[in-house]
Amino acid sequence: MPLDPAQRAVVALAPTASGVVVGAPGSGKTTAVVARVRALLEAGLAPDEVLVLTPTRQAATVLRDRLALEVRVATPGPLARSLAAVAYQLVRANAVHAGLPQPQLLTGPDEDRIVQDLLDGDADDEVEAEFEGARRWPRWLGADIRATRGFRTELRAFLAECTTLGIDPAVLAARGEREQREVWVALASFATDYQAVLARLRGAHRDAAGLVREAVGLARTLPPTSPAWGATGRLRAILVDDAQELTLGGVE
Repeated sequence: MPLDPAQRAVVALAPTASGVVVGAPGSGKTTAVVARVRALLEAGLAPDEVLVLTPTRQAATVLRDRLALEVRVATPGPLARSLAAVAYQLVRANAVHAGLPQPQLLTGPDEDRIVQDLLDGDADDEVEAEFEGARRWPRWLGADIRATRGFRTELRAFLAECTTLGIDPAVLAARGEREQREVWVALASFATDYQAVLARLRGAHRDAAGLVREAVGLARTLPPTSPAWGATGRLRAILVDDAQELTLGGVE
C-alpha cells in the first residue's frame, strides 16, 4: 500500500523527531512503521538502536517477520518485540547487575491455572458445612458463573489492572466495605490469595502486569549510565505499532 503525504512526512522525520500516524484499520499505519524503520537504518542508526514495540507477542511475531523481509540487514535480535518482552529484558538486566534471581514470566495458561485452582478451592469450601456463612463470593455470583472461562478472563484482567494502577488489595477491601460493594471485598480477598500463590512459587516469578509495573519503576529510577539498562540502554529510536491498544502500564 502506498503511503499518503502525511505518512511520508512522518517517515522522513529526523531520527530525533517524534511523529504520530493516525488512521483506520488498513490505512497503512503499520506500513508507515516499516518504512520509518528502513529510513532510520538508512540514516545511519544501527539495528540494535531501533525497536518497534507491539502490545502483544502475536503482533510482534508478524511484524518481526515483515521487517526482516523489508529491511534485509543483519540484526542482533528481532526489530519488533512485545511490550512484555522488553519489560522482561529490562528487569532481567537489572537482576543480573544486582546479583538477584533472574525473573521468570508466568505464561497466560500459567496464570489461568492459578486462578482456576483458587476458584475451584472456593467452590469446594462453599459445599463444606463448616464454611457455611464464611463464603468469599456474593451468593449472586455462584460457582457455576465463576467456573466459566469468561469469568476467569475478566478476573485476570481485573488483577492485572489493579497491578498496573498499584491498587493494594487492602485498599480495595477497605473501599468495598466503605461503599458496601461486597464484590469488591471478594475481589480484594481473591487478589490477596493470588499474590500469596505467586510469592510461594519457586524462583522470581512475575505475571505480565507485575513485570511491566516493575519495568516502569526501573525506567523511572535507573540513571541513564547504569549498566542495568543492558541492551535497552542502546536504543535511540522507539516506534510503537497499534499504540491505541496499549494498557496504561504500556503507555507508562
